[in-house]
Amino acid sequence: MTVTDQFAQALERGLLPALKPHVSDLLAAQSDAILTDSRLSEALARLIDEQTRIMKAELFAEPPIPPLYPDVISFVVKELCPYYGKTAGRASQVNWTPEWHKHPEAIKRFTALWCRFEKLRIQEPDTYLETFYRLHADYHMDRIMKPDGVFADCKKADTPLIPLTTSQPSKDEE
Repeated sequence: MTVTDQFAQALERGLLPALKPHVSDLLAAQSDAILTDSRLSEALARLIDEQTRIMKAELFAEPPIPPLYPDVISFVVKELCPYYGKTAGRASQVNWTPEWHKHPEAIKRFTALWCRFEKLRIQEPDTYLETFYRLHADYHMDRIMKPDGVFADCKKADTPLIPLTTSQPSKDEE
């Protein structure tokens, strides 16, 4: 047996049993210190609060608010056309076409407007219309209907109709 082995046996028989209660006491004291540390308590409380909030949100989630308009076509026909029509005297100056749904740029802009309208309606229920028309619809409708805009070659004839006209798009255009 080597000196190292003899030393290990001596430690096991005498020193380790004597140290064991002291090591246990030190570990217990350290555990108490860790558990009573206010930073740990605060972190655990935050973690519990966050997990509770997540669980409540999942358990008691409200169903999403459905869109006011189910598609871009309904949005254009029911929301935009009635408000951007012109008087009968100026109708021939309006760059518009009932076949608006056949113009890719118009579809892109109207789709963007529809998405923004629905998002604002949920995020700003008290002011969404003002925000929508002032910041979004007026800008895009001006771009679409300006003299050199998307519908520049689509002036309609002078007609007593005040709202802009629209036709029903075919299924493959939807």
